[in-house]
Amino acid sequence: MEQFEYSDQDFLFQIPQPSDVGKVELSEFDKLLCSKWDAAVDMGYFRYKLDKLQTKIVPGPRKIVAQLNTKRAVERRKPQTITHVTQPFNPDIFNFTKVDPKEVLFELCPEKENPDSTTDDQSLCNGTAESRHHSVLINVSPLEYCNILLVPSRFRCIPQVLTEDAMHLALETMLLSAHSGFILGFNSLCALASVNHQHFHGYYLEHDLPIRRTATRQVIGPCYELADWPVRGFVFQVRGHTLQETARSVQRVASILQQNEIAHNVFITRGCALGDESITMEQTVRIVLWPRKSYLGAKTDKAGASIGFNVAVCELAGHLPVYTKEYFNEVTEEGVVQCLQKASLSSEEFEELKHRVRSVFQK
Repeated sequence: MEQFEYSDQDFLFQIPQPSDVGKVELSEFDKLLCSKWDAAVDMGYFRYKLDKLQTKIVPGPRKIVAQLNTKRAVERRKPQTITHVTQPFNPDIFNFTKVDPKEVLFELCPEKENPDSTTDDQSLCNGTAESRHHSVLINVSPLEYCNILLVPSRFRCIPQVLTEDAMHLALETMLLSAHSGFILGFNSLCALASVNHQHFHGYYLEHDLPIRRTATRQVIGPCYELADWPVRGFVFQVRGHTLQETARSVQRVASILQQNEIAHNVFITRGCALGDESITMEQTVRIVLWPRKSYLGAKTDKAGASIGFNVAVCELAGHLPVYTKEYFNEVTEEGVVQCLQKASLSSEEFEELKHRVRSVFQK
């Protein structure tokens, strides 16, 4: 299996802005990802051909990006039954150690292991050296170009919970790309994750998302909150901190959510520095963490088709894969916002959560 080895010297903290997209020179990571993904398309490894998705910007100040993708609703893997945010890993059902080898594009291999790693080396499915490799898989039911699944330490068989190590790897992966539209997302269990095996979604989106620069307010220390968004959420950034410090800060809040069985979604994107939304537009990596109402049971796309979409991480960020032509033709910002708000914690619940977050960061 091909390996992509990298070091801190490969991280790109500053890249051309979206307006300069024509001048972008892809990184070695981007080139490998695109070439491997394109080859998988040519070999017919996907459940359907993505083609060029019909796309429109929904009229309104939030400029939601809607894309018609009817095939994903019909032909994706059957989601698993999920009942708890911290549901244990089950080796007997589908997980990413069972994928066809042709679905593995390459392995991400950092030059040095994270010295602060908290992952237990004993928690392996097969005990092989492969446990230290981070796998980049195709999503056989893609929602956008180069839709991948980033599976940290695939053979360690970690359930779908957000750990510090996983967050650190996701931030490193984001910084390996020179493309402003490269994004990563994480759905917790009960937040529409369909496989209970730790993973992130990644893909390129050639359209701007306002979440990259929407206003924020500081909660405490490195933790901010969205000031004007349909779903209440926390925001962090890679700015003036090491990646490890940022990963640890995000995980400290995620740990509160896990301990209290609160479902959550995480969106990682290039964006402007927090607090600088209309001032300097200094570039950073934004991490948006949405605590949200739980979705229990087996996620099906029938529910999503009834309203046109499901509310998972990309939808919360303003990127809307739409399941039906009828909804795509009629979609309005008001209707989307109303659907998103149903997933949000109430103001009282969120204020209580902020109190817990402040207590953690004051220690």
